[in-house]
Amino acid sequence: MVHLGTVVSAAGLLILLHAGYSAAHFQQFKKPSSALGGGGGDSAPLDAALEALVGFFVCVFGVLYSADALLPIKGAAGGGKSLDSAESTREFEVFEHRGRSLRRRVASQR
Repeated sequence: MVHLGTVVSAAGLLILLHAGYSAAHFQQFKKPSSALGGGGGDSAPLDAALEALVGFFVCVFGVLYSADALLPIKGAAGGGKSLDSAESTREFEVFEHRGRSLRRRVASQR
């Protein structure tokens, strides 16, 4: 059985195709407005632009309607560890650093 969301998405796609055909048809029959051959504007007619916008939103609604519920993300690669313990590595744990030696050097230069 076909879901309602699939039918709505297909209808939105047909609306988008018709808007594109209408804009291409308009560009084919548009007359040049100057002697140099340039058109009066390269924009699509308002009805084709609105039809494309409506078709886009109908497609989005159909896809969202036919989508299943979102599932929770499970970290299968972590082996049951929390994210903090899985991402923390020993390379970034610094116990000895140059702070003491720099403090001594600055104190000896005074």
